[in-house]
Amino acid sequence: MDGRIAAGGKLGSDDGGCAEWNCVHSLWQRDRSELWRQPPGKDLYACSVVALDASTGKMSGTFQATHHDIYDWDMNAPPTLIDVKKDGKVIPAIAQSTKVGYLYILNRLTGEAVFAWKSAGSAERRTG
Repeated sequence: MDGRIAAGGKLGSDDGGCAEWNCVHSLWQRDRSELWRQPPGKDLYACSVVALDASTGKMSGTFQATHHDIYDWDMNAPPTLIDVKKDGKVIPAIAQSTKVGYLYILNRLTGEAVFAWKSAGSAERRTG
């Protein structure tokens, strides 16, 4: 098996896990040999953090940092487990860095961003 999935991407760096919440976080990257190709849709789950239930293996959430990652801006390190205090509540979270210096703070269980952010969309590759 070469690590590719039909939706796009391959398993990236080491997984991170949390025994307390029974979850595993996997990083998925674009296959470098496919950077030139733009598949239809949002290229799920490439350049993503995928949260899995450790008992069942079922996906409990996902966060995609870059749609159509033609510049190889994927995530460069395993997620770090943190707790974030927001609006008086402690949220189990992960901190996820990228090659271009972004640091995403994501809910450990759902993969949703803890702090608001807006996607800039996807890059368009031009030829010729």
